[in-house]
Amino acid sequence: MLSTMQDEPLSLATLLKYASTFQGESRVSTWTGSGVRTMTYREMGAEAARLANALRGFG
Repeated sequence: MLSTMQDEPLSLATLLKYASTFQGESRVSTWTGSGVRTMTYREMGAEAARLANALRGFG
């Protein structure tokens, strides 16, 4: 879905790429069920890329 001010579709991949590029040192916290995990957007983007590549390898 495109908004009136977007050049490309809004997706999780787009949001992660933007956040890791422009807000890379900002921190994000995630509830894991047993505690809070904290990392930078850049670290989260790198982990998401590793996961995407692994999934791509499975076809």
